[in-house]
Amino acid sequence: MPQERVLPNGTRVDCITDHLAIEVDWTHKWAEAIGQSLLYAATTEKLPAIILVCKVNPAGCLKHEYLISEAVAYWKLPITVWMCMPSDLALSECSRRDY
Repeated sequence: MPQERVLPNGTRVDCITDHLAIEVDWTHKWAEAIGQSLLYAATTEKLPAIILVCKVNPAGCLKHEYLISEAVAYWKLPITVWMCMPSDLALSECSRRDY
């Protein structure tokens, strides 16, 4: 997956695919990740996506997963979210949710 790219508006999208503009961040930055992914998607005309990485505490990370789920579902945002735990070694091992 191609890594960080500078966009015409000066922002930096973490990853970009043919269809997705992806923000990668720690789970406690879930709210910031929503805004960044929406901006990157609008700028690139791609769909927004987020990869949230759990640092250490799975219980705390699950709380963040609930909060992002609640916000995204309420506003009906078309975002794909991966939740990656410390033991996940590849994106395919992370839990994926398409909203």
